[in-house]
Amino acid sequence: MKHPKRPAFSILYVDENEHSLKHFQRLLEPYFHILVATNARDASLTFKAHKQHIAIVVSDFNLAQNKGIEMLGKMKGQKPEALYLVSLRYSELEYTLESFDKDGLYHP
Repeated sequence: MKHPKRPAFSILYVDENEHSLKHFQRLLEPYFHILVATNARDASLTFKAHKQHIAIVVSDFNLAQNKGIEMLGKMKGQKPEALYLVSLRYSELEYTLESFDKDGLYHP
């Protein structure tokens, strides 16, 4: 199967689960340039190094000590035009929305 030409932008995916990173990358790499990180610190360094090309950041909500939301808030402050997404389990929805509101990421 021939894949379409990849766009010039990148997606940064952050998850402590290396299996999730591998599957995400394998699924989308033919279509997008994928950057991955296993923690907020590495993600922040990757974001800083590739900020001009990153258009989408996807982060697991359950990064150590709930650093995912805080990290996304800082990235949004540096590049507000990018799209910021959070992956989570349904049971975490209410807490996640509260965190979004607190960190300025959620605007109903």
